[in-house]
Amino acid sequence: MPRKFRLPALGLIANAGFFVATMIVYWSGWETNKRLGFALLIGVLLFALTKMREGVKVKDLDIIAAVWLVPYIVGLGSLSYLGNFGGLGIIPFGWDFLLGLLLSVVIFYFAGRCRLPSDKAAQYIAEYGETSGVIPTDEPPI
Repeated sequence: MPRKFRLPALGLIANAGFFVATMIVYWSGWETNKRLGFALLIGVLLFALTKMREGVKVKDLDIIAAVWLVPYIVGLGSLSYLGNFGGLGIIPFGWDFLLGLLLSVVIFYFAGRCRLPSDKAAQYIAEYGETSGVIPTDEPPI
């Protein structure tokens, strides 16, 4: 959507934020990440069962837009398992940061390639505005 303000170096800032978020999850340690992965798996299964029960077709779920999550979760889980924060300690300190950076950069751009087409996103924004009574605008909220 058109905006009055455009953030300079958006790709660099967003990628840096994604890297920091990745490292925060990594630093939480293997035990926490193992539980997080299990909780995510249960959530995905419950989501799938709910959507099947509602009769929603797979093609209507826009699963392609979320495909990037699979290699990200597997990569982050592997880094955590092999790393120094509660993992096996196979990846030396320092190298884990570089691997986290590589994972973040690759997944960030892969996620961008998986995103919804602009027209589909605009359709969802319009539908959300109709159902919620809130029409998204570029005006400040105050």
